[in-house]
Amino acid sequence: MSSTQQLRKAQPQTALTRSHSLAEQRMELARQQQTLPVVRALPIDFGDR
Repeated sequence: MSSTQQLRKAQPQTALTRSHSLAEQRMELARQQQTLPVVRALPIDFGDR
């Protein structure tokens, strides 16, 4: 019966982790899109200066 209890507990956890992972991936993509242009612009600014 322990295996069935683990499966029942694992299903909601996987659903939560999937929703969190999707939200985290979207946040990470948004952060990367915001930070990458700045990081790419820094060497160009230093090179021009």
